[in-house]
Amino acid sequence: MCRGISKYGFGFDELSDYKVFVLINRINTGGLPISCIGLVYRLMSNSWKNIGECDISPFETEGMGMYVSGKLHWCRFEGYKCDIISFDLNRHVYGVVELPSYMEGDLYSLGVLGGCLSAHFCNPNGGLDVWLMKEYGVKKSWDKVATVPKYNHPDCCETPTPLVIAPDGEVLLFYYYSSIVIYNPKCDVFRHHKITGLDDESFNILDPFVIYIESLASVAPDAQQER
Repeated sequence: MCRGISKYGFGFDELSDYKVFVLINRINTGGLPISCIGLVYRLMSNSWKNIGECDISPFETEGMGMYVSGKLHWCRFEGYKCDIISFDLNRHVYGVVELPSYMEGDLYSLGVLGGCLSAHFCNPNGGLDVWLMKEYGVKKSWDKVATVPKYNHPDCCETPTPLVIAPDGEVLLFYYYSSIVIYNPKCDVFRHHKITGLDDESFNILDPFVIYIESLASVAPDAQQER
């Protein structure tokens, strides 16, 4: 039996402590995950805590959790079923966030836009529909805020990741391995900005690509102890 990291995330809990969460998959000899063990690192105590096995079936996806409302979030795919899994950084418990009532597309990824959890769906036309949960934990608050059509450009073959939605409705998109693109829905126009000077290894460092907002809460333990 072997182990491998399947999920990770970084966030700030209600006790004014930064934490790193890591979910370890226990894999059988056939390469299939059979259980998950969660570990939490606390910056203030500079220590790791084993929180035991996850009571939710192993996640069938990898990547970094999206931090919203004191929780980390991931897509979970099991066959033709998908949902959103959460981990509470304060209480160290797992949960499920309901998806919007949307049957036209397939869940592709999650993000954080304007401080809200966002869900991105590939629609039947090859484009991307972006939904925001405007009131965290309330299913009825999901709202489709943008639809980005398929961008027919040789440098942009992958499904994009939305990074920012501006007040005027423009959407800033990251196309893996190639470009930053701005889509204007009012004019139905794409503005292309090719990323140059980076090799494949450098793009791996950029994945996942996230936007952060500066905070007055220091990540230095000594600074927190002085306050």
